[in-house]
Amino acid sequence: MKEFFKYALASFVGGIFAFAFIIFGVILFMLVLTAMFSSEGKVTISPNSVLKIELNYDVPDRSGYYPGSEFGFDFSSFQETLGLNDIIRTIRRAKSDENIKGIYLDLDNIYIGSYSTVEEIRNALKYFKESGKFIFAHGTNVSFRAYYLASAADKIFLAPKGMFDFRGLSIEMTFFKKTLDKLGIEAQIFKSGKYKSAVEIFESDKLSEANRKQLSDLVNSYYNYLLSEISASRGIGFEELHRAADNGFVKNSMDAFNFKLADSLLYFDEFISLMKQYSTEDGSQEIKYISLPKYSKVPVKETYSKNRIAIIYAAGDIIEGKGGSQNIGRENISKEFKRVRENKNIKAVVFRVNSGGGSAFTSDALWRELSLTRKEKPVIVSMGSMAASGGYYISCPADSIVANPTTLTGSIGVFGIIPNTKNFFDDKLGITFDRVKTGRHSDMFTLTRPLTSFEKNLIVEEIDSIYSTFLQRVSAGRNMAMNEVEKIAQGRIWSGIDAKKTGLVDEIGGLIEAVEIAAAKSNIDNYQIVEYPFRKNPFDKLFEIIFSETELYFTKLKLGEAYTYYERIAKILNNSIYQTKLPFDFTVD
Repeated sequence: MKEFFKYALASFVGGIFAFAFIIFGVILFMLVLTAMFSSEGKVTISPNSVLKIELNYDVPDRSGYYPGSEFGFDFSSFQETLGLNDIIRTIRRAKSDENIKGIYLDLDNIYIGSYSTVEEIRNALKYFKESGKFIFAHGTNVSFRAYYLASAADKIFLAPKGMFDFRGLSIEMTFFKKTLDKLGIEAQIFKSGKYKSAVEIFESDKLSEANRKQLSDLVNSYYNYLLSEISASRGIGFEELHRAADNGFVKNSMDAFNFKLADSLLYFDEFISLMKQYSTEDGSQEIKYISLPKYSKVPVKETYSKNRIAIIYAAGDIIEGKGGSQNIGRENISKEFKRVRENKNIKAVVFRVNSGGGSAFTSDALWRELSLTRKEKPVIVSMGSMAASGGYYISCPADSIVANPTTLTGSIGVFGIIPNTKNFFDDKLGITFDRVKTGRHSDMFTLTRPLTSFEKNLIVEEIDSIYSTFLQRVSAGRNMAMNEVEKIAQGRIWSGIDAKKTGLVDEIGGLIEAVEIAAAKSNIDNYQIVEYPFRKNPFDKLFEIIFSETELYFTKLKLGEAYTYYERIAKILNNSIYQTKLPFDFTVD
């Protein structure tokens, strides 16, 4: 007994010391973090400054505190990331700032997730050009995405020896059927709409003809638009550009210069010397750079107005839980709609949607919230990179829908998937299952036995019911006959340009255009913009990441590049049984 108390006391004292150490560490860390965030001080700008734009990260819709790709417990990469909203606002503000002489656009290492985001930044650059100030772009290894952005510049300069990607666009799909077959997992699949091909990756090893057609139409819509914009900016014929891309004529900087895609070949030091002539008084002084994130911190005096236009941001998968900054839940977005409905100073709402969908039931709940808000004040939807399936479901009752030319939208359809893992556990792991139940179908949604024919019919009926409701929502929201909606539904995806032709979208434009439409519909000239949800301070965001995203971080760390494939499977298999979701995850390269 004496030994017991000795060890118990030692454990107790050790626990106190461990707890005290943790508390001390947290307090110390918060003090360091406070010093870090308060050390920036007031940002000022010198006359004749050059705004330097580097976009070497995947730009989110909204500024916020995000963990970097190397995020660890030293928190070294935890920093504020400049979002599309502030990038656009900052570039437009520079147009009338006498201290800004021009813009230097760095074309190397541009990593922006979607052409839709590139489009909105490019439009901001075009707006800036109206001031008569210069925009010079320079790069050594230039991607097609970077070049499209640069085509808005006054002059494009390339390093004499460099790579230049001008091959056109492609979409590559990943299929998991053979993986599931090897594991002994059966994907029990249900869907509505011949184009609803989210489930195709589990039931086939290649594209179906319907899916091949819609993807081909999509990528060609993107390509034709981007090429036509480059053609207009550079004064080169569309067909000439297409021949150059199709035949691989442009592979490096010299080729780009010969095809007039670039204005001159200059090494970086030569480019800097040239830019000095435009940005300094006598052409010999050092250039006064100010970065885009730093310039966004320069104080600006805003005219007060009691009139408000609210922007509600909804990004990520639509889930059945609470939701957060990386996904759309019933609670987090419903709360914001209720907030703006009850605020009399808010005269209109812009609902910024960037989602490929998810839970059918949450989508319907958010459809209801938007519908209720529209009865009180105008609601304009601004579609980002994508607003498809559930993303379109929650958008369709708006007064007006605005999409970018390369927004991915539509995908009006429903699917369900229930994995049958019986053979996997039995044959691969030697694990078996048995059960008792109160009725024949009490265990209907278990993953350890196949569905019966009766149970499959029940699911099909529910899928058809949800699809029918989806069609009705679109029909009412878009003021279209049901037969018209059915023709353009079937789970098919559309580019923003094609969606406007079908009637799914009202206007082509970005967030700025959506705000302007909201102001016009509410008959206000002077207004201030308020953004929801309210941004969390660094401490709240950091602890949210620690407690809710630590598992995600270690999963990414362990799987590395394979995490992308894990994520694609997990998103579908771990979500709601009934999903209004984008058919697949892909990037356009």
